[in-house]
Amino acid sequence: MPHIYRSVFFLLVFCYLAQDVDALIYKQGKGCAPENLLPTSCAQVPGYTDVAGSCYKFIRANATWADSRKLCGNDAKGGDLGVIRCAAQNDALTKMMHEKGLYKEALNYPPDLAGGYWRQQVWIGIEKLRDGTLRNVQGVNSSYVNWGSTEPSEMSAGENCLFILSKNGAWVDHLCDHTLRNALCEVRTQTTASACSGLVKAI
Repeated sequence: MPHIYRSVFFLLVFCYLAQDVDALIYKQGKGCAPENLLPTSCAQVPGYTDVAGSCYKFIRANATWADSRKLCGNDAKGGDLGVIRCAAQNDALTKMMHEKGLYKEALNYPPDLAGGYWRQQVWIGIEKLRDGTLRNVQGVNSSYVNWGSTEPSEMSAGENCLFILSKNGAWVDHLCDHTLRNALCEVRTQTTASACSGLVKAI
């Protein structure tokens, strides 16, 4: 086996066997890297805001869930759709959406049938599996959820991708191939795995 193929093979085996996927996978669209290759702080990720050890940015997507992942990956090295790991983090990101005018922007458009509801939607990096389990883009099951009052709705078959509402931070399941106006991007750092434990003090 040529050396380059042998290296790729062992890299794939290493990624597959890694137990702590959230700590080891470095989203570049290729392979994975040890946690110590992640940025040490958000100061190394221009344009992103530090929310207790992980770096976030809202982008104008006008894209499906899958295409929004690609946009986040193109926006910054290691970027992917953002994962929300606890209530305090959800609250901080909802506050950020208001500060950046995402909700105000939705209200300023001519009303649609849902009173601007469709313009409040922001893709996040969590999807719903067939058995109802929520899994994030690092392949880790999500223990924290923030469903809206009528969610998960399953109004249409295949509502397996999640967005957050800029109005109140509620989560909604939605068709993955629908185009949404905005997306939450994230670049993880070496402290992301423990981000929520220090979030309350950080806000």
